[in-house]
Amino acid sequence: MMIGFYNYTLVLTFLSLVSAVFGMTQASGGHFNIAVGCLAFAGLCDAFDGRVARTKKDRTDDECLFGVQLDSLCDVVAFGAFPPCCATRWACAAIWAELPSATTPSAR
Repeated sequence: MMIGFYNYTLVLTFLSLVSAVFGMTQASGGHFNIAVGCLAFAGLCDAFDGRVARTKKDRTDDECLFGVQLDSLCDVVAFGAFPPCCATRWACAAIWAELPSATTPSAR
């Protein structure tokens, strides 16, 4: 059963996931500097999570497989969903900025 798995090797993986989700919320709010910082932090966490996981030698096969699957899920969220979310929101913000708003009177 997977519910009992708690070890220090998954901390960086979870930090990467939290950073990616937080970055998506910031990108959707238009805070692109914070979103890019979250993406960089997620990349940094991803770079070191495998090294930290390999330091623990007494992991069971189930813990190892769970870590591999969790890392793959976090990679999909952080590097598969997060960058397109940022790019789409950034592109839409540029397009929406050029559209005339409904509250401004039109120039005649």
